[in-house]
Amino acid sequence: MRPARFRAALVVVAALAFALRLLYLSGAAQSPLYQHPALDGRVNDEAARALARGVAEPGISVGGMATHDAGAPQPYFRPPGYAHFLAMVYKVAGHDLHAARVAQAGVGAMAVLLLGLLGASLWDARAGVAGALLAALYGPAIYFDGELVSASLELALAALALWLLVEGEKRRSAAWLGAAGLALAAGVVTRPTVLPFAAVAVVWLLWRRLPAHAVALFVAAALSLPVAATIRNAVVARDPVFVASQGGINFYIGNHARADGTTPSVPGLGSGVTATYEAPFREASRLAGRPLRASEVSAFWFSQGLQFWRDYPREAVALYAKKLAMVWNRRELPNTQDQAFFAPFHSWLFRGPWLPGFALLAPIALVAAWFERKRATPLLLFGASLTAVTAAFFVCDRFRLPLAVVVVPLAGRGVLGAWDAWRAGRGGSGVESAMRPRWLLVTTALLVATAALVWLPFPRWQKTEEGMSWFRLATAYDQARDSRQAARSYLLAERAGLQTPEFFNNYGLVALREGDLNTAGDRFRRAIALEPSHGPALANLAEVYMRQEAWVMAAGAYSAAAGAIPERAPELLTNAGILFQRAGRADAARMALVGALAARPGFEPAVDALRALGPER
Repeated sequence: MRPARFRAALVVVAALAFALRLLYLSGAAQSPLYQHPALDGRVNDEAARALARGVAEPGISVGGMATHDAGAPQPYFRPPGYAHFLAMVYKVAGHDLHAARVAQAGVGAMAVLLLGLLGASLWDARAGVAGALLAALYGPAIYFDGELVSASLELALAALALWLLVEGEKRRSAAWLGAAGLALAAGVVTRPTVLPFAAVAVVWLLWRRLPAHAVALFVAAALSLPVAATIRNAVVARDPVFVASQGGINFYIGNHARADGTTPSVPGLGSGVTATYEAPFREASRLAGRPLRASEVSAFWFSQGLQFWRDYPREAVALYAKKLAMVWNRRELPNTQDQAFFAPFHSWLFRGPWLPGFALLAPIALVAAWFERKRATPLLLFGASLTAVTAAFFVCDRFRLPLAVVVVPLAGRGVLGAWDAWRAGRGGSGVESAMRPRWLLVTTALLVATAALVWLPFPRWQKTEEGMSWFRLATAYDQARDSRQAARSYLLAERAGLQTPEFFNNYGLVALREGDLNTAGDRFRRAIALEPSHGPALANLAEVYMRQEAWVMAAGAYSAAAGAIPERAPELLTNAGILFQRAGRADAARMALVGALAARPGFEPAVDALRALGPER
């Protein structure tokens, strides 16, 4: 294929990719989650809005104690790359979630173009176009280009870094390798798990006998942005966290006695954003007896994860092996939202078999990796590095999306190789015909083996998370003030068998708003039965008891909620004290109010209530 035709073909395929992503967005825009993102999408949106206003990582409260001086800047908790990308969109378009997603669709189309260039650099123009076409149609990439998470940006940066690296090695060019290092650096401050590949790439470049100055430039460029983020943390926040402090809790999530390799929960801290941000700060500081800096909190949770490896080495190794297999499993393991539910819910594009996914492409790519192991060495090294590092933490769909930079080009090459072999077998020479049975036997055996790996059952994870997905929609409908659709979604979540304290607490709030105190109380009690220290459910149950004029029970629930939510202890204990007083329990009232003042000296409502209680008798 001539260069001009190749470039034109790539532009056409990238345009197709952009059109498909816009088509997907047109359907996703009908979902309440489009304007009311949940969990990580909401956190990323808030962080980007703060950056657009010139505010970055303000101090947070930990157990009623600020981690730094009130309002002082914090080190980055999450890698800052994606938030800065989103902030740039907001600075141009204003706070427009649709504009952010369209920008990501453009990033996705650019990733398709880059994967085509990467395939052509490794093999030829035909392989480049085949890989680009598969990338344009790759279902998980289309889905994540519509989500406010960093996965699509990670994929594009990985594709850019690998293409520049391959071209730099071929051209033996320091400039190209420096550009590759900068692309990799941008990837590191978006997802630090790609950093170990820099060390692997250095070994490969030295093995390929690249000039020392070119390799040194690659290293310097690859470290530039991570070092800059670390310096920012040290100078601005006075805490030298390397890039971001989230690594410690993420490591512990995937390395403790009850870890399953994918569920983002922490024993005793729950799941979701609170369990991976506020609660880890609060718990680590509680155990230390003082407010900890972000670096200390991260180090604490890293040490807890490593303790699991020291105490239970067999279980830790078995869990790690399981996570390695999960990285390459056909299931797109959900983290915040389940693709298997939301992709077809959002768009008809995912309601048919025409979009290839990981389950189809990964076995083909692994077979092609064997035959192309010499030419595709950079891809294989990147894939091995990312797999090993991802499994060291915990596994989910968006963490493994950058593997598409390995899977898609290799699958494109594999499909072309199979096509060429079939054509050669039909009209080839006697030598080619004689070799064909052997090639077929080896290829078939490899395909069966790789398909067996990718299609390992993991029966617990193959079922679509229907209940949790309806709950996510119910919460978004609540935020959109669509009470009819919210009630329907809560009901469907209940029918799907969802059993989590967060669900029953929120479902109870629906009944509470409708004035159905008995149903609300039952749902709050079910939440507490699942998690006795679930603070929001305890506080809401106290509200139910208060409306029912069961003063002592309401005061007891408020006191329990104060223990579960230390940052709200002054308010909750004051409520308990007032209700104990109303029930004629002066001693209990005084104890609660004194506790409120101990949690926050000078808290005016507690002072006023204690004054109204009168002197102790």
